[in-house]
Amino acid sequence: MAFMIWCAASCVMILIGIMDIRSDKPAGFWANVDMSDDIDNVKAYNLAVGRMFIVYGLVLIVLGLPLLQEKPGAMIILTMLGTVFSTLVLMVIYMVFIHPKFSKKK
Repeated sequence: MAFMIWCAASCVMILIGIMDIRSDKPAGFWANVDMSDDIDNVKAYNLAVGRMFIVYGLVLIVLGLPLLQEKPGAMIILTMLGTVFSTLVLMVIYMVFIHPKFSKKK
């Protein structure tokens, strides 16, 4: 049951990625930040952000595999630490690679 809930949350991230790819407006990464005036190539930017969220959702599903065991024990630490680490990596990828590549140079 726990793995099914974990997969449902991960699928939400994958759906966000798909919606970002199909969107005509720049995809938001940070909450309450308007990106409409900051992005040069919206289609390429949305594709990059969408792919990032899809990969993140797939990574989360893999990290949830210890939840399939009846008593995951110490393996649950891999799920917790992996989730924290992958979320930090997601933020770094966005800030270092995606946003600077597609933002208008001022």
